[in-house]
Amino acid sequence: MPMDTNDGGIKNQRCLVTGATGFIGSHLVEALLTRNASVTALVRPTSKLPEGWTVPLVRSELHDLEFMTAAMRNVDVVYHLAGSGSPSTPATHHEQMIQTNITGTLNVLKASVEAGVRRVVMASSASVYGSLSSSALHEDMMPQPVSVYGITKLAAEQLCEMYSRVYGLQAVSLRIFNVYGPGDDRAGREVQLIPTLMRRIREGLPCTIYGDGRQTRDFIHVLDAVRAIVQAGEVDDTQHMVLNVGTGHAIRISELLPIIAAAAGVDPLLHYAPSREGEVRHAVADIGRMRAVLGFLPSFDIEQGIQMYVSSTTSLETRATQ
Repeated sequence: MPMDTNDGGIKNQRCLVTGATGFIGSHLVEALLTRNASVTALVRPTSKLPEGWTVPLVRSELHDLEFMTAAMRNVDVVYHLAGSGSPSTPATHHEQMIQTNITGTLNVLKASVEAGVRRVVMASSASVYGSLSSSALHEDMMPQPVSVYGITKLAAEQLCEMYSRVYGLQAVSLRIFNVYGPGDDRAGREVQLIPTLMRRIREGLPCTIYGDGRQTRDFIHVLDAVRAIVQAGEVDDTQHMVLNVGTGHAIRISELLPIIAAAAGVDPLLHYAPSREGEVRHAVADIGRMRAVLGFLPSFDIEQGIQMYVSSTTSLETRATQ
C-alpha cells in the first residue's frame, strides 16, 4: 500500500532526518518527499548512499554540535532516527552505543534549541519496557530495561522530556516495536528476526527456536511505522509525549515461522536451543494512545506484510541476477 499522500500539516515543512540512510530512515525520507516536505538528510561521513539518492545531504557525526546546529537552521522538524545497537549488542560495543544513543541525542537536542527547531521526533524503542509482564505494554508503565540498549533509549527519552520542560522544545519519543519490511537486510547480519528467518529458510539452513517458541512479539510493517513517525511530526503543539508504535497484536515465534515459510514456498528446517538468558518473554504494544493522538491504525496484518516483504525481496534478487 502506498504512503498516504494527504498533505496534512507537513506540506512545505522543512525537515531534517538523522540516520536517513538506515532501514527506517530511508523509507521516512521517501514518505516525507511524497508529502511535499523539504528534506535534508544528516548521515555519517562514511555512510553509503542509496542508489539514485538526490536528497540534500549533510555529512556529520552527532558529536559535531556546531556543524549540526548550522544544518538545522530554518528547519521545522528534526526526525532523529540515528542510533546504535540492539538489545543483543555485546558488551564490547556498549561504550559506542552510549555515545551514539545518549550523547548523540543530547547533541541533537542542543543543536535543535540553538537553531530554533520547533519539534524533535525521536526514535526510542520498546526495549525500554524490558522485563515488564503484561497483556499489552502501556506508556504509563514504569520502564524496566534489561539491556544496555534499552537503558540508552530510556535515557534519550528523559533528555527529550527535560529539553521540552526546560527549553520549550516540542518533543515526541516513539517506542517503536519490531519493524520489518523491504530493505531490512542489515547487511546480512543476524540481528532482526524476520529477515534472518527468511534468509535461512531460503538457503535451506536450520532456523533456531529458542526455548519453547511461545515468546510473543509485536511486528509492525515499516510503511506503517513510518506513517506513525510522519504523523508524530504533524500533531498539534505539544510538550514531551511518549507513544508506542506497534500493531497491538502479538504473535508467537513458533507461529511466525510457518507464515514466512508459506510465503517463501519452502519447508523450514528447525533447530531448538535453550532459552536465551535475559530474553524478554512477551512484548506487545498497547496502541490506544497512538490511536487517540495520531488518529493512526496499522494497515497491514502480519500475513499480508510478510507476503509483501517476500515478494519485494524476490523481485530484487531477480533483478540482481539479470
